[in-house]
Amino acid sequence: MFDQFLSFFQLGLFHILDLTSWDHILFLVVLSVPFTFDHWKRLFVWLAVFTLAHFVALLLVYLSIIKVSTLSLSFLIPMIILIIAFYNVLKIRRNYNTGYVGFLFVLSLILGAIHGFASIDTFANQLNTESAVYVNMVSFNVGLLMGQVLVSILVLILGFLGQTLLRFSRRDWVLFTSALVMGLVIPMLIKHYPW
Repeated sequence: MFDQFLSFFQLGLFHILDLTSWDHILFLVVLSVPFTFDHWKRLFVWLAVFTLAHFVALLLVYLSIIKVSTLSLSFLIPMIILIIAFYNVLKIRRNYNTGYVGFLFVLSLILGAIHGFASIDTFANQLNTESAVYVNMVSFNVGLLMGQVLVSILVLILGFLGQTLLRFSRRDWVLFTSALVMGLVIPMLIKHYPW
């Protein structure tokens, strides 16, 4: 049982840390970049919201309660990442107040659900008929959460180093990183354009 838990934990962890699947990492970068270590709790709340939505969506698709087309999901994921990056650029002139918090909450929830719908193939391919599906689903999502935390901590560390050692302002760091993510996401949008 523990071997199965560990196997699905690793599957979830490396699902996030997979360098061939940029969308996960780009989402985490654009979500984390406005935050500092002083606000790490708020950031981790958004990661938990994403993971919870991912878990519920994965469960709904696995139980065949909802059926989705992966073609449209492939376009929606980079579109939401682009929206968050653009919002970071617009919001940088003001403090990240409650409006930003509500916006991030909603987008984290939506993107978590979309990722849950889209990752059913990754999860289902690893199941066998005797496996404890719900335990495996929980361990998969715990692995996802740990991968998200690792990437977010790396972004926070890079932001800290850039702002202290290289003397970037927080504003410049957020603008540069968000613009970089926009540049990387636009080709994904063009590639997955559904019409």
